[in-house]
Amino acid sequence: MEVLGEYQTDFLWDSNPSRKGNMNLAAGAVDGTVLEPGEVFSFNDLTRGLDYEAAKTFSDGGVGYANGGGLCQVSSTLHMAAQYAGLEIVERNPHYAVLPYIRPGFDATVWFGGDGIPELDMRFENTTGGDVLVREWVDEKGFLNARILGEEPTGKEVEMRSEKVFEDPARGIKWATYKKVTKDGEVLFDGLLHTDVYGYNPPVPEGMPHYETNKPRVGGWPDPTNTTGWAETE
Repeated sequence: MEVLGEYQTDFLWDSNPSRKGNMNLAAGAVDGTVLEPGEVFSFNDLTRGLDYEAAKTFSDGGVGYANGGGLCQVSSTLHMAAQYAGLEIVERNPHYAVLPYIRPGFDATVWFGGDGIPELDMRFENTTGGDVLVREWVDEKGFLNARILGEEPTGKEVEMRSEKVFEDPARGIKWATYKKVTKDGEVLFDGLLHTDVYGYNPPVPEGMPHYETNKPRVGGWPDPTNTTGWAETE
């Protein structure tokens, strides 16, 4: 098999060991999945029901602390690998607020459902002519890695970019994400992929366990106006 697409994000920006443990569990559940042509990958189907620990989350319009913190970094990293592989994204949902570990518009939140909130999944389809292998793992250098391999290379070259459209306290922060796909020199798609409006996070609740954070080394968005309150910026 050949590599169709890959992506990497940093998790050492958050020193909470529970976050790393949760990512290891979720990445391990995803790693090794084989999709036949036309088969749809579901992140939630593979990762629900595992023994997750409490870590920081984005929930209820702010920063929370709940079991499963870190799963969205696993789904977001894999989402971008699927984008670069040229596969069809069936379902992708943005987070409430801008994240420190991935550029706005590239994220893909997940939620198993509950508390009156419907399930949010990250799904993509194997649109190639052969089997596809999904790989995802946490390495010893502090990076979360996602890679998609295929029996039949698509020949597609994918470029992704996003840019801020506006920021307003009353309307939120709007970002536009663009994608360009070429094959054998022919442009198959070049335009707007989606727009997302992110909110502002309130202060971290008092009494929440505090772990030292820093600016991500790759994949993050070190914007001084970042309202997550998770990572220090220069």
